[in-house]
Amino acid sequence: MQDSLINVRRPSVITWSTVTSAAGLPHIEAQPSRSRSIGSRKDAGFCEFKLASFDKEFSVEDERVIKTSNGLSIDVQQVAADPMLLECCSQWDFEIFDYYVDNPDTILSRISYRAFDSVNLFSTFSIDKARFFNFFHHLECGYRDLP
Repeated sequence: MQDSLINVRRPSVITWSTVTSAAGLPHIEAQPSRSRSIGSRKDAGFCEFKLASFDKEFSVEDERVIKTSNGLSIDVQQVAADPMLLECCSQWDFEIFDYYVDNPDTILSRISYRAFDSVNLFSTFSIDKARFFNFFHHLECGYRDLP
């Protein structure tokens, strides 16, 4: 009975070195690799989520007005000068629901823009404002469809 128990046990992955080699630190030994089924492997080019190309989905009417893929126009200078947004990032008790009443379709885009602009991330990381607004507006449009 004792012999069968010894054969069933797996050898330890971590062994301890002697005091003479590296002060008794553990060594991790490589285990033999097991072959996996073909179903668990994925092709190197496989991607479950495809990224949308935003190049053709927006247009910039001029430097300050951005038109998103669903036709919504956003005036960047108006968003930057919005007095409620100016206090948004500096106060913990900002009334987000009061701001939502005025801007129900673009609240995420506007607050994200204010947060990025307040710490100068647009110029630091060379973020295109048209792509930025289009990306966040896509999030806003899809958010309400989810339960």
